Amino acid sequence: MTLDHWPNDRQQWWDGVRQGSVDELLQSGRASQVLLPRYPLQTVDTINADGVAVTVASVFITDTQQKPGRLIVKSGATWPTVIDNANGIDIEYTAGYGSAASDVPAALRLAIIQMAAYMFEHRGDCDTASAMKMSGAQSLIGTYKVIGL
Repeated sequence: MTLDHWPNDRQQWWDGVRQGSVDELLQSGRASQVLLPRYPLQTVDTINADGVAVTVASVFITDTQQKPGRLIVKSGATWPTVIDNANGIDIEYTAGYGSAASDVPAALRLAIIQMAAYMFEHRGDCDTASAMKMSGAQSLIGTYKVIGL
């Protein structure tokens, strides 16, 4: 995932401060976390800010329990400096249930089987959206959808 700047609470990032204590940033209404959109989050592999490697464990807490996963700035830590805002932040992370089929929840495996069977039975007569709905796969997958409020 690449970002132009660190997240904020409905304010533009640049106000003359490029780096500061997370406590200072929170007092000014800034966000203290980065949401990682793919889930479930397994690990955060690397973070580069303007091409400089960031030691993840010293700056961030990696939260793999939430959906979506997130990076939380540690109390007293500082945001890594980003001077060039064009894709200046590069976060590489691993997400997913695992590499083996048995790592995927049974309901999701069943949804794939139902959808494939429906598409085979109705080949040429349906698209993926209707196959998802008509096969019953959509109701199985719906329980795994993360809804933002």
